[in-house]
Amino acid sequence: DFYAAIKGGKVPPHDVVVTNPPYSSDHVQRIVSWCSQNGKPWFLLVPNYVYMKDFYSECVAKGSAKHMMYVCPEGRYVYESPKGVANALGERRKSGERKTAP
Repeated sequence: DFYAAIKGGKVPPHDVVVTNPPYSSDHVQRIVSWCSQNGKPWFLLVPNYVYMKDFYSECVAKGSAKHMMYVCPEGRYVYESPKGVANALGERRKSGERKTAP
């Protein structure tokens, strides 16, 4: 568990952080907070609404955002869920329901 490693001061040596964090719960907020204070470059694949959240503005304002850069695709992403993955209601998705776009 990465958050346990942070809490225990056992984050492995690294030069850069690259991750696609889970979008559920408070994962995005926690990783943005940690990355902004980590002092290393970071690249997070997150939905575009994240930059409009209060926590994001607060984290980057007090963190390492002096050289912030954004990489945005020209077109909209379409994600395809693996077979057998449930939807938000816990129901098995049909093949035509497996594609989503943020």
